[in-house]
Amino acid sequence: MNTTIPHPARLATSAAPRPTAPTRRSTVLLAGGGHALEWFDWSIYATFSPFFAASFFPADHVQPFLATMAVLAVGCLARPVGGYLFGRLSDRRGRAVSMRLTVLLLALGGLVIGLCPSWAVLGWGAPALLVLARIAQGTAYGGDQPATQAYLAEVAPVRRRGVFSSLVYLFGAVGTLAGMVTALALTVVLPTTTMHAWGWRVPFLLGGCGALWVLVMRRRMPESPMFVPAADAPVPAARPRLSDHRRPVALVVGLCTGLAVATYFWVVALPAYLIAERHVDAGTVLTATAVAQVALIVWLPVWGALSDRIGRRPVLAVGFLGSIAAAFPLSALVNADPGALLLALVIALFFLAAPLSVAPAVMCELFPTHIRTLGSALPYAITVSVFGGCTPYLQAWLTGRYGSSAFTGFLVVCLLVSLITVIPLPETRGRLLDEVPGPTGRACPETLPALSRS
Repeated sequence: MNTTIPHPARLATSAAPRPTAPTRRSTVLLAGGGHALEWFDWSIYATFSPFFAASFFPADHVQPFLATMAVLAVGCLARPVGGYLFGRLSDRRGRAVSMRLTVLLLALGGLVIGLCPSWAVLGWGAPALLVLARIAQGTAYGGDQPATQAYLAEVAPVRRRGVFSSLVYLFGAVGTLAGMVTALALTVVLPTTTMHAWGWRVPFLLGGCGALWVLVMRRRMPESPMFVPAADAPVPAARPRLSDHRRPVALVVGLCTGLAVATYFWVVALPAYLIAERHVDAGTVLTATAVAQVALIVWLPVWGALSDRIGRRPVLAVGFLGSIAAAFPLSALVNADPGALLLALVIALFFLAAPLSVAPAVMCELFPTHIRTLGSALPYAITVSVFGGCTPYLQAWLTGRYGSSAFTGFLVVCLLVSLITVIPLPETRGRLLDEVPGPTGRACPETLPALSRS
């Protein structure tokens, strides 16, 4: 006897209308705008931490820079909560609903940090508010990226899903670049004393206001064409369970282990460490990082398009192999010399762009529609929390205690885990999103109405 599909919504059939080209472009921009703000926030927090650390953590109580990096990790630990809550909401009520709520949390967190009184005014209340704001934002992060990548995968043509999914991290790179440009502009315009006094608040207030604007714009976002909420949907027989998808969950964890550490090291942790601990000129670091981000923005869709032609697995393998081979030589190049620093960042992000462009598509293609967001959100969030969120703190601590080669070794081990994961990974290029991997890794039809290959 057939049971009801465990999902309180109906999925669009092949006859369902798909977005026109202008609608698709506008919805892609709205979907990516929130993700860009997420990375803008991570960028400004890490980059400006040398300026605001003493405002929240006085040196006679704790080591200010390490304390702010610990708060960064705490915020990242909230990702699994957001991944579960917003992932389930996205799969049950729609991608657009989830994406509106996550950007609201982003806005509130940024405004709280930008307006929070310092230690001199609130004492321990100041770092407490900082932690609460980061927890709120971390919860939003856990749900926004999986909902965004599910949305983009579902509005994309089957044969261009790699390109569309590469936009997830392309928007992230745009957000990071915007954070770097903001930091560079403020450090040029404002003296160091002013940056420590109040200049660091400016980007958080800009990010909070920008998130409120995206929230208003996302109210006009149409729902994914593969997910049409239905008030008259039948009562589900049971909730979707991740335990029924153990293999794709394990693959997501393996892929994201090295990807999270490498991304957070080269994009988030390294600039802050060079400025705060190595006392490299902030303008030098920020300029090199900004130029490297521009290169990353160019390479992401190139790798995504290549994955649509030759497959996801070859692109993943090349990216992880290149990152492993280049890890120690590039770490040795990271110093106060602007040219060497720029070269190291550009090469590192060239290889990193390959898995970054492909991972969102792969994660969406591994799960059926009724559990697509939760299926990628929870394992991704846990992995990023454990490995990515702790990267800035580990990088500063391991380098200070054992030298730079200690953290580079840790990075290589994590990248090896991801490379090994590519071996059992099924090739998902060209796969319909209503086809999911069977027990052997081969595609089998999902028990849901099929979409056409248009």
